[in-house]
Amino acid sequence: MRGHTILAAAAALCTMLATAEAATAQARALDRRGLTRTFSEEFDTLNVADPRDHATWTARNWKTWFSNGPDPFNMHNRTLPGNGENQVYTDAAWPDRAGAALPSPALSVQDGVLRIRADRVPPSWRTRTFSRPYTSGMIAGWGMFAQRYGVFEARIRLPKGRGLWPAFWMLNAVGGQPPEIDIMEFLGHDVRTTWVVAHYLRNGTHMSRNREVPHAVDMTKDFHVFAVDWRPQTITYFIDDVQVMQIPTPADMHRPMYVILNLAVGGRWGGLPDAQTVLPATMEVDWIRVWRRPEPAAPARKKNKSKAKAWRAI
Repeated sequence: MRGHTILAAAAALCTMLATAEAATAQARALDRRGLTRTFSEEFDTLNVADPRDHATWTARNWKTWFSNGPDPFNMHNRTLPGNGENQVYTDAAWPDRAGAALPSPALSVQDGVLRIRADRVPPSWRTRTFSRPYTSGMIAGWGMFAQRYGVFEARIRLPKGRGLWPAFWMLNAVGGQPPEIDIMEFLGHDVRTTWVVAHYLRNGTHMSRNREVPHAVDMTKDFHVFAVDWRPQTITYFIDDVQVMQIPTPADMHRPMYVILNLAVGGRWGGLPDAQTVLPATMEVDWIRVWRRPEPAAPARKKNKSKAKAWRAI
């Protein structure tokens, strides 16, 4: 989700890598044998922390802000200026300085589906949104659930319209970025394309691998399952259980990570909404699930017969 300036600078190299991979990789299905579910959010309800009450920042509750410092109402916890985003992520506790509610709820649950809603902000209210002209929502799993390795997946229906930038991604539970695994990114004006990305450090330099994934259908018309199979040796991306990219696991991606889902608006990558973008717009999430693979069996230790004989002889 972050670092698309670097992505743009490396676009030619990444496109070459992705094209070569697409030409050689087979459409492999996600291997679900032996998986054990370790986390599940079915959105029968939505449990979120109150940013005003630290006692609610527990493993039971999603956070509606980033973990970029202790103040949950700080701008860097509510938008990502480095991406040039034009929304602020709000919640029911968002500071009410004008004596009235913000235009629409950013997060709601209906019929077992999480609805993340982006909308315009009246100009008179923009002092409450760091001058951003849009509100939207996010949920983050920091302090709630993190895991090293496994299958992380979500069933999502994407919104349509220029300037809409939904994402499903993962960050390091101990802080710092990169590393980052972007399981899905999407630009709402390009409805037949999704992106998968990995950000990591190599010798202190920010690197990225990505693939622009073409689709035969409009990805906003129905729900789709986006997944990553993160293993010690490889990271493999899947859409609807079909492999779309695999890379070697970078050296800095061996610590637990947590998931984030958000709907950004604007930004340098996709641009601002235009006259054809219908707002409010909604990203729908049916479920999020995380699985662990069985640990590989330790190799059997071979007896050193010569040493055993020598020990018995002494």
